[in-house]
Amino acid sequence: MCTGARRILSLLLLSGAFAAAGCSSRPKLAEVSGTVKLRGTPLANIMVEFIPDSLTGPRSTATTDENGRYTLICDDQRPGAMIGPHRIVLHDLQVYGGKFLGRKLEQVGVEGGPPAKRSRISSKYADTASTPLKKEVEPKPQTIDLDVEGP
Repeated sequence: MCTGARRILSLLLLSGAFAAAGCSSRPKLAEVSGTVKLRGTPLANIMVEFIPDSLTGPRSTATTDENGRYTLICDDQRPGAMIGPHRIVLHDLQVYGGKFLGRKLEQVGVEGGPPAKRSRISSKYADTASTPLKKEVEPKPQTIDLDVEGP
């Protein structure tokens, strides 16, 4: 085998080893689903965010369906949430016409910006510092139901 071919083969093997090592270093996840309810009534169009208490690790998100049900997907597109303690943040997407606006959120309610409706849930759920929702994700499939208060 010529030297050039050996180098290419070595490079490919080394790249494969790094790729395999990278896959195994991803955080362990557990499947999480549940229901968001306001005084026992399921809420549709609520964005649910599970944010790990640890300084590292991906968040997981979902949007509730018409029955208030959600199933989390991690930021890296794997199903579930990182194992460990989380703060749960909720956003009422109905306020923004049923979709998450990203940077356009800054313009809601101002002239020329998207119209805003009144949130169905308390604003205390919208911030990691103030949310009272804290749950432990265990290393098994689980249901985490959330009962929230109105504004």
